Amino acid sequence: MKKFIAVLVLIIFLLSFYGCTSSGDNSSAKWENLTAENSGLPGNSVRAVAFDKNGYAWIAGYGEGLSVLKNGNWQHYKNDTVNFKDNRIYTILVSREDTKWIGTFGGGLVKIWDDSIKLFSKNNSGLPDDTIYSLAEDKSGNIWIGTWGGGLAKFDGKTFSVFNSNNSPLLGNKIPSLAVDSSNTLWIGTINGLCNLTDGVWGTFPDLPQSSVYSLCVTRKNKVYAGYKYSGLAIRNDENWKILNTSNSGLKSSRIYSIVESNDENIWISVFGNGVAVLKGDKIKIFTPGNSPLQNEYIFSVAADRHNNIWMCSLKKGIFIFNEE
Repeated sequence: MKKFIAVLVLIIFLLSFYGCTSSGDNSSAKWENLTAENSGLPGNSVRAVAFDKNGYAWIAGYGEGLSVLKNGNWQHYKNDTVNFKDNRIYTILVSREDTKWIGTFGGGLVKIWDDSIKLFSKNNSGLPDDTIYSLAEDKSGNIWIGTWGGGLAKFDGKTFSVFNSNNSPLLGNKIPSLAVDSSNTLWIGTINGLCNLTDGVWGTFPDLPQSSVYSLCVTRKNKVYAGYKYSGLAIRNDENWKILNTSNSGLKSSRIYSIVESNDENIWISVFGNGVAVLKGDKIKIFTPGNSPLQNEYIFSVAADRHNNIWMCSLKKGIFIFNEE
């Protein structure tokens, strides 16, 4: 709990802070809500958050640009900043070298390192589209970029290689999600289903729903979770798949927008329109406004920081931060 309190002190000087019991078995749980009204957050619709090697939070505001929370101080990048052409930030990747890659909705791909910023766009690089939905880094340090209409791109630090439905077995040119597993296989969520790429060899999964894979997560034990926009959650353990949806699990909605593994190996899921779910082994728990201080059921994404705080990025209600001691 001391670590959690220390993080909250860094976040803001004074915020309302209270405990809750979501289902009677976590009375020590603590919640926090960062908003534009009580913090330096510039707006209350937040798409995503990622953490750098110092534990600083890089926050994707949808319509409010990029914000960084460093030791309680806020820094903002907007389209009046050099190289930021659009305030709609969709995704953020922090690489192993601590470089920040920022995917915008129509403003290209922004790279931030040290005190430098560089914009990659269709006009100045081999990037195939300026709307970036997903990002991942493989074990060779290549940055994979999922675009919304231009297919998949790989950036090796110098050049872009582009894969699309015309020159490869890629299932579609709109790529909502990407992830890399321990074997360096790239998992690719398209609007037409799931595929993967291993050493130049493509794989597809015709037995899974052939619809939009909106989120992907590969766990420390190499388990693959694929979240569908409307078709529930597919889970791969070894070579076997199972699908969780409203008919066979505790999920109240099949709209899976984001998935993350926490430090204690639980799986946190943003179920858009029905709050946040957590999988603990075979058990599932749902957090909604009806049973917790989560004040919004429309959660774009979830992320876990180094202290195992779970950050929930919402539509119009800011960021909710949860810690379960």
